[in-house]
Amino acid sequence: MGVLKLGPRERLSPMSVMRIIAGLVMAIGLVVAGPAGGGARQAAAAAAPKLTGVDYEVTYSAFDSRSPKHSVATCPAGKVVLGGGSDILPGGPDAPAPHVTLTQMEPYRTGNGRYEYSVRASETAPGTSKDWILSAYAICADPVSGYEIKNSVTPMSSASVQATAATCSTGKRVLGTGARINFPIFIDPDGHPYDDPHGIGLQVQRADALGVLTRAQAHERPSGYSLNWQLLAFAVCGTEPQGYVVKYAESEDRLSETFKIAGLWCPGDRNVLNSGGAISNIAPGNATLYALPPAPSQDGKRLIGAVAAAYENTPTSANWDFIVAQAICADK
Repeated sequence: MGVLKLGPRERLSPMSVMRIIAGLVMAIGLVVAGPAGGGARQAAAAAAPKLTGVDYEVTYSAFDSRSPKHSVATCPAGKVVLGGGSDILPGGPDAPAPHVTLTQMEPYRTGNGRYEYSVRASETAPGTSKDWILSAYAICADPVSGYEIKNSVTPMSSASVQATAATCSTGKRVLGTGARINFPIFIDPDGHPYDDPHGIGLQVQRADALGVLTRAQAHERPSGYSLNWQLLAFAVCGTEPQGYVVKYAESEDRLSETFKIAGLWCPGDRNVLNSGGAISNIAPGNATLYALPPAPSQDGKRLIGAVAAAYENTPTSANWDFIVAQAICADK
């Protein structure tokens, strides 16, 4: 797939961003795969509660060349976060920008009772001189039966690859996913804390096919990372809603391409609750997740699909196979 050409004004428009994402999905094709589900499952779904008040919030970081970047989308008061997504748009004449990776996509409840979805991204060595902007999407809804946010964490270690899974309580389904890399915290000469995220990127942030757990994986850059770090996985769980389904789409590229992308729409008249994705679990640290944005309807009023993009930040001749985009969907 060729690069996407954008003008500088278009990059800064939220509606333009959403149109770009939708266009990417259309350009890729609507490859839809996933569990078919049996008759008993369909009967249970017919009696399941319906999600109400599903909407989304999106925020954008500063548009400059600083790294790392952080963006947080907050749900309206009285609503809970289901899932989320993120995108990176670069400056300069071409897209996407190399040497940028996602390091955090996290749903949580704040101390004042509001729900948010927090996203971080960082340049990887040797970095980029381009300006870039980071978006955070929070997909929100009215309170959900059986709602909970579960997490799992690896020990702090210097392992080059870390993976973990957060599992919903028995009988509940994953409505949204998340992952976060924890880096060591340092203090600069002025007394300000900072982390060192330039050596590790997310490779997996998705639910399993049955929708009962979230898988997360992160990988150090090929040159290694000398400090200890850890990985968290998050699962937003609740009673299975009407029309619940977990769907996947694979990228067409299956060799050692520099950039890979996959996308899909939710089947039927469904809303997307979460945008996730993954690189092959045998991929080297050269390739990490670049963006996991939800895809909007034509009028931008609803989110109805998902996109996953991955970038080979350090050139390699290794075949890192295909990537997958994942959409968790439920009835409108």
